Formats: sequence, structure tokens, C-alpha cells
Amino acid sequence: MRKLPRSFRGLVLGLSLVAIAAFVASLATSRTEAGLNIGPPQYQIIDIGVVVAGDTASQGFGVSTGGVAVGRSFRTGGTQAFSWTSGGGLVGLPNLAGRAFAVSNAANDSGRVVGTGATTAFGSGRLPIVWQNGAVSQLPLPAGETLGDANDVNSAGIAVGSVNAGSTQRAAVYTTLASTVITQTTTAGSFFNTAFGINDSGRVVGTGLDPANAARNVGMVYDIGNANAVEVGALPGANGALAFGVSNSGFVTGSSMMNQGSGVPFIWSQAGGIQPVALPVGTSQGSGRAVNSAGWVVGTASSAFAIPFLNTGTTTYRLGDLIPPGTGWDLLTNTSSSALGISDNGIIVGTGVLNGVVHAYAMIPSAGTPTPTATPTATPTPNVTPSPICTPALPVQRVVPPAYASTPGTAGFLGPLANAGRTYQLLINENQLTGLVGRQINALTWRLPTSATGAWPAADVNFANYDIRLSQSVAPANRSFTFADNVVGSQTLVRSGPLSIAANSYPSGGTPTNGFGPDIFFSVPYPYNGGNLLIEIRHDGFAGTSRSVDAIGTAIAGYGTDFSAAWTGNYAGVTGAQGNFSIPRLTASGTGCGPTPTPTVTPTATPTNTPTATPTPTPTNLVQFSGASYINDESTVGDVPQQTVVT
Repeated sequence: MRKLPRSFRGLVLGLSLVAIAAFVASLATSRTEAGLNIGPPQYQIIDIGVVVAGDTASQGFGVSTGGVAVGRSFRTGGTQAFSWTSGGGLVGLPNLAGRAFAVSNAANDSGRVVGTGATTAFGSGRLPIVWQNGAVSQLPLPAGETLGDANDVNSAGIAVGSVNAGSTQRAAVYTTLASTVITQTTTAGSFFNTAFGINDSGRVVGTGLDPANAARNVGMVYDIGNANAVEVGALPGANGALAFGVSNSGFVTGSSMMNQGSGVPFIWSQAGGIQPVALPVGTSQGSGRAVNSAGWVVGTASSAFAIPFLNTGTTTYRLGDLIPPGTGWDLLTNTSSSALGISDNGIIVGTGVLNGVVHAYAMIPSAGTPTPTATPTATPTPNVTPSPICTPALPVQRVVPPAYASTPGTAGFLGPLANAGRTYQLLINENQLTGLVGRQINALTWRLPTSATGAWPAADVNFANYDIRLSQSVAPANRSFTFADNVVGSQTLVRSGPLSIAANSYPSGGTPTNGFGPDIFFSVPYPYNGGNLLIEIRHDGFAGTSRSVDAIGTAIAGYGTDFSAAWTGNYAGVTGAQGNFSIPRLTASGTGCGPTPTPTVTPTATPTNTPTATPTPTPTNLVQFSGASYINDESTVGDVPQQTVVT
């Protein structure tokens, strides 16, 4: 990606930017909140701190919908990623072997964190990485790719970012087992080069290239499973945009500009299109970096200084004006400050200067501050009601039976995580699969029973073969102990081969149930078009200690009518016996609006019409690692990192 000279910072570019600023300035910036005559929101600001005493600085890069913050801590010769919560404080995350420079860019509420590791501060050898239960691993790259980054992750653990660099950089979707380049384009041919955000329904946002005008930025929106991406458009006086954040209600935020010029913040929805977000007083340019489900936007604007801001849908505030005096925090008179994340309950995460030192912060709403609601007020920001009714909702997760989603099972069962071979069938009545018709099931997982006294496994375990087949099924009441007799139609082999489970992947100590372990993703999604479902698992065990999973006993109501199970103690079983029903969580993609056609595999090759023109530069003040976005960073950090900052 092209890098602009530092001298461009703060420059107002000609009549086009003047036109945009004039349009934004026409918005009232002192409206009452939600129709009430109340004052501005008030916040307490918390120092997230540094990972290790002696670290020289930290930066905050985002926060999950429920309040899990992420960022990095600086020290001589490297950086270390972290996560933070108001209850648990700062937790340092281990670096990937051989990657001394790491950053966590996003987290979900289950504690899965994604980011990037590199060998230098400039991003050499950058790799997409994931942390789960304190363990770090690399996310897989598409065949032939050696570089990548991960910028966001949703509740299903699906991450987005990019692969490669320069003119061949492309947006990518990651799971723990596979990755896919986003090849879908707009109807005009613009294509993704970097994905910065993904929400829980599978809406991906980022930046793209227009093959007809390489000088123009393209703000991209893509709903996984659709045939095409769409463009957010541009504000009056501009011809393009960059999209950075997306909420679970479908709002998108970013910056709109003319060609490669400075921009101003916007908010977009499918129903309302692109609308301006008013700049804070005293600034002339800026960018929205994150948006929550109520449409509250945070970002960073600038004039002589970097000014992090909050827009509540009616009013734009400088964050420095919303914190108590005398805290030692400066969010108004430096070039290091930023606001990069906002949770659905209003927690804001970014970077500021505390008593002269650059530190990550979390701003917590004070008592009396209105909680953001999912219904925006009557402002230029769009309504959150989705349109049309049956837009993609990707992915969804379904605990089976649904009655046990937040209720522990009545027993345990070794089958799925036994250290010896197993053939295990789960028969599920269609009445337990409401909402999955028309979707493609692409993952499942298990959880430990509440009796578990510790996380599992104690050390990594490796199955040589862990094969899963899905098909239609006889009714649970008609289950046979001859496995083939339970299959209706043909079976689909959705995954096969080795399965590795990292140490401590399955948590314990949860209330009222334990959390689920990591998803076991399918290489071939299974289109569920209704009817009873059969899940068949065949594995040959592993070297280590077995672990029972949460299950329902055979004498419990529902067993034999809504669900049932059969098993035997080897991989190649033909007949078996009755077994407890292990409680799975299924992950599925698709609209849920009707039958799903047989899926086709999306190729990972880049589009054949890929232009060779110099690509669009990355957004203002993004730290660059080898020409690709390493983190969503709005600022420099004094003399701390030796990094390239695009301005």
C-alpha cells in the first residue's frame, strides 16, 4: 500500500475537503440525547497499564461487545499483546514463537483474541494469530501465502484480516482450521484488499480497490454467503470511503474522502445509506473507527492534535471533555491519543497520555450516564431495523437440545473426547433444530460437565483421525444399534483426518454451565434443509487422558423422542449400544430463510481482473507492517516503537 508523507498530517486538501467539512458542519452538534434535555455523558477513565513492569508504553486497540479490551505493551526489542476486563484487569498474552512483535486487535466475549505477530517493528514476516484460553497459535494461511494479519473476530470465532501485501494484498476470512480469500466483488468490480471488521451475523467491512480508478478508496461491505459485496458510497464532495468498524445491528463507520485526501467520519446502514458524523469542535478531519449496536461512534479527529471523540447519534463530544478533571490524563493536546473501540454498554477503549506517558485506557460510563440503546434517535444516522427482512444472518450457534443452552446436562459421556477409538451417533429430532433450516452447518463443539474440576486437556492432544459425517436420520424413537440403519439417504463427510486440541481449551468453573471448547470446523459445510439430523463421529483416540463432556442421561425426559445416541468402542464400529446424548453446539451459516442449495467451494485465487495499478493507501495513521495493515492504530507513540506510520 502506498505511504503518504508525514507532512500531509493536518493538511486540508482543497475545495473537495472544504465541501465535505461544510456539509458536516451543517449538522447540529448540540442536540439533546434521546429527546431528553440532559447533559453530556460522563465517564471514569481507567489506566489499563503495561504487561510487565519496565514496559515503556501501551496502546488500546479495541473492545468486544461485552467489554473485553485488547492492545499491546511496548518494551525494548518487542511488543506483547494483552487483553483486559474491568473485573479481571490486564492479562499478558504469549508471543508466537519467533515473533517478538505482537498485537491483539480484537476479542470476542468468550475470550478468543486475534491479532498479528511479526519479527520486526516494521512487520516483517507478519502472521495472523489467535489466543484461546491463554494459548497462542497461528491462524492458517491459504495455500501459497506466507503473510497475513487478523483484525477482528466475532462470537463464533470467525476472524477477518488480509493476506499477502502490496498490490496482491487481499481480504481474508480465518477459522482455526482454514482460511479463505474474499473474492466477491461489487457489481462494478471493486474488490476487497483488507477486512477490518466482522459482526456476529457475518457482515464483513473493510477497504477495497476500484479497478477503474485506482486513486479512489472503496469502503466495502460483504455479508458472508452473498454473491457480491457492496460499497458504502461517499459523502457529498467525496468520491470514496474507508470502512473500519461494524456493529451487531449492522451499522458501519469509517471515513469518506476525495481520492487519497483527508476524510471525515460517517455512519452507514443498509436501510439509511451513508450519513455524516459531525466532527468535534476545532477539528477539520477525522475517522470513525468503531460503532456499537445503538449507533454510537468513536474515532479520532485532528487539527494540530489528535482528538478522540464520541458521537451519540445526536451530539459529538471530545473524550477529553467527558472525564473528571485532575486525573492526569491528556486526551486533547497530544498527537498520540485515539479512540478505537466501543462496547454495546458504552465502554470506550483507546490510547492517551497519562502524566506524560502513553498508555491504553478504558473509559467506563459513570452512574447516571444513559446506556446506549439499540434504537437510535431521530438524527441523520440510519435506523437499525434491517432491510430486507431476510438478509443473511451468519453464522448462528445452536445448542442441542436448546433447553440446555444455559442449563447443565444431567450426566457425562466420554465418546467425543475419549482416548480410545469410538463410533458415536447422535440422532436429533427436527423439532430441536428450529432456525437452522436453510443454513449450512459448518462446525460443532462440546463443553465439560459442571463436575469438571479443571480445564482440559492438561497438555495438547492429537487425534490421528477424527472424522465427522452428517446426514438425515431416522426418528430418535426408531434408533437402531446397527449404525447404518440410522442413516437416511447418503452421509456427507464434513471433516476428516487429524484433530489437535490445545492445552486448556475446554474451560471449567463456569456458571450455570461451562463454556464450550473450540469449534471443530468442517471442511465441507452441510446444508440442513429440515428433517431429523444424524451426526456420526468416528475417531481413533489419542495418547493422553480422556475427558467426559456434558451430556443427558438415557432416563431423562426427551431422550428417545427428541434425541438419542448409540456408540461402540472402536473407530470402525458396525453395531453398538445405547449411550448418553452429548450436548453439542452447532455453528451454521446461511440466511435461515429456506432451503440451502448444495454449497460450492469458493476459490482462494485472487480475481482474474486484478489491476496492477498502485493500490489505495491505508487509512490515515495506520501502522504499516510490510505494506499491510498490522493494527488499527490511530497514533504514534513518541519515541517508543520504531514503526512506520502512514499519515
